Amino acid sequence: MSRAAAKKTTADQPVVPERIKLVSYRIISGTKIENNVSGVLHIGPERTVFEESGTDTMDALCKALQILAPGFKVMEYDLRAANLPSASEATANVVLASNGRTYGGVGRDGNMDVAMAKAVVGALNQLRTGEFRIANGID
Repeated sequence: MSRAAAKKTTADQPVVPERIKLVSYRIISGTKIENNVSGVLHIGPERTVFEESGTDTMDALCKALQILAPGFKVMEYDLRAANLPSASEATANVVLASNGRTYGGVGRDGNMDVAMAKAVVGALNQLRTGEFRIANGID
C-alpha cells in the first residue's frame, strides 16, 4: 500500500473537541451548608448555561461541569490574591484528575471566584484535549 493510500482523508480525521470559554460566572447564594453558582460557557459556537449547588463554590462548579468531562476530580487547588498599586488580581491554580492522568489550569481575574472558575475551565480544556489525544493514538 502506498503512503498516500495509508493516509486518512480529512473526512476520516477525528474531530478535536472545541475549547470551552467561560463567558460569565457568579455565586447566586451561599451559606455554610450550601452554595449556588451559575454561569455561561461557550463551547465552539454553542452557548451553555449552568446552575448548580454544592457544599462550597468549587463543589458546585465541578458538579455543573461534570457534563463536559464526566468523572473528573479536583486533586488540588490554590488561590492567591495580589493587591497591586494599580489593581487587585487573584490567581488560581487547579489540578484535575481523570482516568489516572492529571491536568492543570490557571485562572486570573479581579474576582477570586471567577479566577477559580477560569482555572477549572482551563484544566478541563487540557483534560478534554488529553483524552482526545489518548483515544486517537496521538502523541
